[in-house]
Amino acid sequence: MGAARRGLSKEVLFGRVGFLLYAFCLIWSPSFACSCLSSGPPCQAYWAVSAVFSGQVLGVEKQTASNGSESGMWPSFRLVRFAVRESFRGAPGGTIAVRTGMGGGDCGYDFKVGQSYLVYAHREKDSQTLVATICSRTRPLDEASEDLAYIRSLPSAPPGATIHGPVQGFRRTLEAGGVERLGPLSGVRIELASDGVRQETQTDAFGEYRFEHLPPGKYSVQMLAPEGLAPARTEQQVEVFDKGCALVGFSLQPDTSLSGALVDEYGEPAAKIKVDLVLASEVDAEYQRNALFAYTDEAGDFRFAFIPPGEYLLGVRLSRINEPQFPYPRMFYPGVSNLDQARKIQIAEGEVLTGYHLRLPHTLAQRKIEGEVLWPDGTPAPEAWISLTEVEYADRSLAYGGDAKVDQHGHFSVTAYEGLRYAIKAVINIPNGQRHAEPVQVPGNGHVTGIRLILSEPSGNCSKCIKWKKVP
Repeated sequence: MGAARRGLSKEVLFGRVGFLLYAFCLIWSPSFACSCLSSGPPCQAYWAVSAVFSGQVLGVEKQTASNGSESGMWPSFRLVRFAVRESFRGAPGGTIAVRTGMGGGDCGYDFKVGQSYLVYAHREKDSQTLVATICSRTRPLDEASEDLAYIRSLPSAPPGATIHGPVQGFRRTLEAGGVERLGPLSGVRIELASDGVRQETQTDAFGEYRFEHLPPGKYSVQMLAPEGLAPARTEQQVEVFDKGCALVGFSLQPDTSLSGALVDEYGEPAAKIKVDLVLASEVDAEYQRNALFAYTDEAGDFRFAFIPPGEYLLGVRLSRINEPQFPYPRMFYPGVSNLDQARKIQIAEGEVLTGYHLRLPHTLAQRKIEGEVLWPDGTPAPEAWISLTEVEYADRSLAYGGDAKVDQHGHFSVTAYEGLRYAIKAVINIPNGQRHAEPVQVPGNGHVTGIRLILSEPSGNCSKCIKWKKVP
């Protein structure tokens, strides 16, 4: 089937002021990588926590939880004792203890003994312990003038809440960093809805909108995207309190997309299959900086959104981000396996391309790759792990191909696919680090046995890792 294209409307005007930046933080166990949504301005942050107080740090004690749940999200943490100077909300006077992480990746706040802070803390549901992190507006007291001004104005502030925020534009690019800022967007419609309240406004010349004098409660804030632009998110739910606020921002970028449908070898819709869209210049590159992928839905439909302008190839098994159990060989639109016959797709900013239909080739047969992992003296290494890297289409590829643990006799067996070449390597943890075996090339066909991987190299010293070449 043919492909359809739609152009970009130029009607939206760009404002003059810069972007608001948001920090992200998400706590992952067990390694604790910290990132968190911005706590917002004081009028939002004050109502989002259980307690707000100012105080001086009397002491910091490092502790370890006796069980996994005692300290909430931290197996190790710091207990910080404060002499409360002023309690603004939810905190007793006198001396109180606040729990925080160890710092670095666990979002812990680095409180210093003798220093004074304005603390925003939430109360743990089970233990009722106060917890403060870098994700809150907690800050040294001498940097909290904006917060204190808002808090002390509350008794005389008029009733009503405010919901406001920016609408910003950006585009994805193929340059380093991948994002170009376009500026705030004016004239974008914003709708506000709640029980008994329905209002509409537009962003001003500076890309800002504002709803004021609202009754407290929960609201839906929806942005109506102008033609030619698409949002990452069109609607957000917020709750505001009397005399408080919520900062709700939106972003838009050119609606550059490509969609189509995928069927299996029998002509039935192919659900949950990864489809790739890769720059033509990078399809066989060792490192693909701009590879995109999308998964088909239950009807076999797929869609790529926010595509940077460029010349692309569409198909399956084109990117280095592979799934070990993906059973299909490489295939290009419009249904060919030869790169020279692949149809290049030129995508301009704002184009909406539709009607790209693909049929999957026959699945690849499975095969086994077997061998043993040994120490240099020939003894088995039963605690080692082996991993496969697919190198059929690129030397030193990062395409993950599967892994397996070595058994007590040093033997391993891993499943692979016919028609794909691999590099196989082994690694083992030792008290002072790791040792690994230099990778061995595995031919593309047939069951392979008798591979010997010798754990002879310290971690980071792998000459073959950067010298291996494809074998015929």
